[in-house]
Amino acid sequence: MADTNLLIFVGATKAGTSWPYRYLLDHQECHVFSLKEYYYFSNIYFYKLKLKLTAISASIIDCDAQFVEAETARNVSAVLALGRKIDDMTALMAVLSGYRIANSAYFNYRHAGRTDEPALLDVTLTYSFLATTQIERLAQLQIPLKILLLMRDPMERLWSHVTMHVKRTLSEGQDFVVLCQGILEPILFDNAEAHTVKRGDYKTNIKRFDAVFNRTDFYCEFAENLTCGPRLAAMCRFLGVTATSPAKAKSAHVHLPAPFLEALRGYGLQFLKTQHDFFAEHFGSLPEALQKKLGDFSVIKQNINGYYYSQEGGA
Repeated sequence: MADTNLLIFVGATKAGTSWPYRYLLDHQECHVFSLKEYYYFSNIYFYKLKLKLTAISASIIDCDAQFVEAETARNVSAVLALGRKIDDMTALMAVLSGYRIANSAYFNYRHAGRTDEPALLDVTLTYSFLATTQIERLAQLQIPLKILLLMRDPMERLWSHVTMHVKRTLSEGQDFVVLCQGILEPILFDNAEAHTVKRGDYKTNIKRFDAVFNRTDFYCEFAENLTCGPRLAAMCRFLGVTATSPAKAKSAHVHLPAPFLEALRGYGLQFLKTQHDFFAEHFGSLPEALQKKLGDFSVIKQNINGYYYSQEGGA
């Protein structure tokens, strides 16, 4: 195990972790499975573990049905891909529900099929809000470890998370934009959906990792910057892998367009001010779009009262 590095990517839902996962999926220096997330270091409590095992079991059933369809259609590539995914999920269930002495089952699973790739990849979003004691357990693993925390413009991440949720539950005849705004407004005005906000609390999450790891083993980057050659190269140097062309990796932030009122965006910027202040203080180079948005905040802010009064039926 000494000749292998474990690369762990963390973040929030819709924060951009699919981008580097796809980038490294076929990288000759990374051993990557068909599964993106493993949850091994977060699901140590029975009730969470039971929920995760149930979800994986449902995914296996779904993939089994797709496998039969692919066989019927003689789609060889789909049969092979689905077969690998079913095998990976079945093995993962055994790892998650088994003994965790010295983490041997996890590492045996992660090394399965490996040849000489020097890096293993685990992209599990929920690791980003591990408790400090759980992060300390990561630091005690008997393997060289690199942790990358992916960030994204907080407002765009939050809005993308909302649209993803609505897209999954949308029924025929419903207004997509109205439903999205109906979820976002309670978050901004009533502190609803606390778990959604917690996932994107970069300030708190980064500070917990900083308390355990130094920046030679813990690295933060904006997903928006990874299409930039020098920033991508810097990330790869940190991970210890050779940088290849960024053109092979495509953005994962694809969702139905749902523009909302600029006044509501202003409320969002105000709601996320703590995160923006943290970025300004600790990161010298923000993504261009985020810099512009923060620069325009004073203009956007002028529309806030107008939005509020219009919702209350005022002038």
